[in-house]
Amino acid sequence: MSATCLVLVACLAAIPQLMAASSCSSGAPSDREPAAPTSPATASPVDLTLESGQREFRYPDPVTLRVSLRGPKPISEASVHGVVTAPSGNIFTIPFTDHILPGWTLPAGGFYLGALPRIDEDGRYAVTIRADDNEGKARVLRPFTADSRENEALRQQPSTATGSFRVEIEIDIDAVGYAGNPAPPPLRITTLYAEVDSERCVHLFWQAPLNLGDSGSYAIRHAPSRLTSEGAWARASTAAMGTYTAGPGETQTHVSCDLDGGSVYLAVKSTNRDGVASVVSNDYHVVFE
Repeated sequence: MSATCLVLVACLAAIPQLMAASSCSSGAPSDREPAAPTSPATASPVDLTLESGQREFRYPDPVTLRVSLRGPKPISEASVHGVVTAPSGNIFTIPFTDHILPGWTLPAGGFYLGALPRIDEDGRYAVTIRADDNEGKARVLRPFTADSRENEALRQQPSTATGSFRVEIEIDIDAVGYAGNPAPPPLRITTLYAEVDSERCVHLFWQAPLNLGDSGSYAIRHAPSRLTSEGAWARASTAAMGTYTAGPGETQTHVSCDLDGGSVYLAVKSTNRDGVASVVSNDYHVVFE
């Protein structure tokens, strides 16, 4: 048998084991491109999906983007950010947050919110949204039921890490009417939460608005009844005013030790550097014992 036939026989015998692999070669270069190596960080069953359908924004509406992050179940505590390229080519980064604060027992559902800060240009913005496992901190959300006792039991169980992943999506959005105008109002705070310590001081927590920009300030007011409207805010008493020290999406804190005893409702408003104020936040009820 010739050498050529021997090579052919050897190649045919190897086919069941090698399948598509090109182990049997005549020595000629292959026409196919080499397969790219698969990284564990990218070979992930995690899906990153744009949930907000709006792609055109008009002044003075805030420019917000909402995405969901999930595998078989929603994922919390991931690192999510957007790389934004403005019409002029200027590039900046925005954070996305899943709105989880101390004292919360309800999951955020794997939803993350981002917002563009001051918008100086009209036109098309290209946004690349990237998510990863936050150096192992990302967790699979536990199931949620309508029974508070079951939820408390679930909350005590160890959470499950997602494992390594990295995903991204690309979108385009259009901004109309923002150039030359003051920044849009800061996003409404929906995360206000409070605790009372043994000295009867109230510790307040909330997430700084994602579109606040720099040099933002806040005002805290209190009232004996609900603070759910602008009229109720106007009638309420000022508890404190301050300057934001937390960055966009980070937790801002404030401690008040001179509130009246009994029952009190608290709410917050934010103001950006252009003097534009947000609407009143969710209110939080505190009872002094």
